[in-house]
Amino acid sequence: MLEDHEDMERKVPLLGANQSGEKSDMSSYTHSPQPWCSGTFRVGSRNKRAREQFVKLNKGSLSIGRRNYATDDIVGASIMKGGLRIHYYPLRRNCCTRSERRYAPLEIFSEDQRTCDVWSNRINRVARGLGWSDKPAPLRKMVVYINPKSGSGRARSIFRKQRSILERAGIQLNVAVTSRAGQVRSEIANMNLNKVDGFIICSGDGLVMEYINGLMDRPDWETSIRKPFGILPCGSGNGLAASLREEGREPMSPASS
Repeated sequence: MLEDHEDMERKVPLLGANQSGEKSDMSSYTHSPQPWCSGTFRVGSRNKRAREQFVKLNKGSLSIGRRNYATDDIVGASIMKGGLRIHYYPLRRNCCTRSERRYAPLEIFSEDQRTCDVWSNRINRVARGLGWSDKPAPLRKMVVYINPKSGSGRARSIFRKQRSILERAGIQLNVAVTSRAGQVRSEIANMNLNKVDGFIICSGDGLVMEYINGLMDRPDWETSIRKPFGILPCGSGNGLAASLREEGREPMSPASS
């Protein structure tokens, strides 16, 4: 069952736009304490006899029964047989071991396929910071540059282990393994950036600086420098990635990239 809260959600005008032309400012949502949408689902089992729980989606949290899950820790949702799987990566803090994000999927079930589709679309939009709509969040295209010689030569292996996070977030990946110094700088300087939503650099600080230098070589560098990019640290030092993690209070682990 789905309860729609469209009227109260559209009170504040939408602001900003991402690369796909979608609205991206979270202030597009009203600050009303009421949920954007709510309904009842079977949780953890598609068995029709399973207990139903009340589920609601707010600006900062997804509530299932009495439990709340921060939307900042959700990268997306996908349809599965009889329900949907919510891709949840909570930060596990431990006094004895290194803190890190771990995959802890949430599964809710409904016999109504339309309800599952609507909820999947809305959760994906919330995870992306997009404005309210039942339209599916647009597919993002990102280029991944991997330096196979970075650090101890484990960059490809590190990326393979983390690739599923990006795919669960609805990102289409174009993976390129570098073969020479200066390759990324040359390609970035001449690439049509309008066809790409962002970049991911799997390497140490060296390839990151090469990417930035490529942007600065462009005649349109003032706008190109704003293109989103992320770092999957695979080098021996990773000083830049470490500084960004500290600023964002994230642990120095691949899943937190």
